[in-house]
Amino acid sequence: MTLDQKIRQWIDRMWQGGGYVSPTNSQAALLAVLDLHNEFRIYGECGHRHTEAGNDVLDVENVGLTCEDGYQYSICRSCCADGDSSQAEQCVDTHEHPCWTCPTHHAIASALGIDAAAVSA
Repeated sequence: MTLDQKIRQWIDRMWQGGGYVSPTNSQAALLAVLDLHNEFRIYGECGHRHTEAGNDVLDVENVGLTCEDGYQYSICRSCCADGDSSQAEQCVDTHEHPCWTCPTHHAIASALGIDAAAVSA
């Protein structure tokens, strides 16, 4: 289970179980932050000769057709991505924090009492 999934599970459990999280305020705020700070997967060439995008084949800007074999790493869409197409140059050149999971995810996990180090990225 990823850290994002673990946090969302905690939020759902607290809301459904009548915990102290108000579904109109705290839950909505946390989910909004998680929706901004979500995983953005970076791909390179996979070395296969794909002919069209489909179920397991992606058409990635500046890469072309690739599959999971071309997956390189993940970054945070809000912290490290330049729009919806690529990793920001500033992040590549002068990166001083973990790409994924980002510090925002770790801060939320810490506040909720979730050990981020014990959860997969």
